[in-house]
Amino acid sequence: AAAVATAAAERLGTLPAVDGFRNVPGLGVQGVVDGHAVVAGREALLTEHAQPLPAPLAEAKRAAEAAGRTTVAVGWDGAARAVLEVADAVRPTSARAVAELRALGLRPVLLTGD
Repeated sequence: AAAVATAAAERLGTLPAVDGFRNVPGLGVQGVVDGHAVVAGREALLTEHAQPLPAPLAEAKRAAEAAGRTTVAVGWDGAARAVLEVADAVRPTSARAVAELRALGLRPVLLTGD
C-alpha cells in the first residue's frame, strides 16, 4: 500500500483524502475518494463487489504475475478499471550480500508476505 501511495504521489502530487477507509484483511482496502467508491487489492475483493476483471485487465494481471510481479486490482464506481504492478528492485549489493552470507556457512532464503 505504501509503495502504491508513494508512486501515485510522485506522479500526481498531493493525493485526495479517503473517507470511510476500511482494511479488508487478506484482500485489500476500500473507501470513498472524491465521491467515488474505490476498492483496491486482490482480484477476489473486486469480485466480492461485483467488479470482475474484464478480459484485457485479466490478461494484464496474468502477464504481470508470470513476470514475477505482484498485482493490485483497482475498481471504482462499480467497475474494475486497473491492474497495478508492484515489483521489488534488486539492489546492486544483493549478490555480494548473499555471497557473504554463504561464506559464513548460512543458507539465505527469500520469504515474502505476498
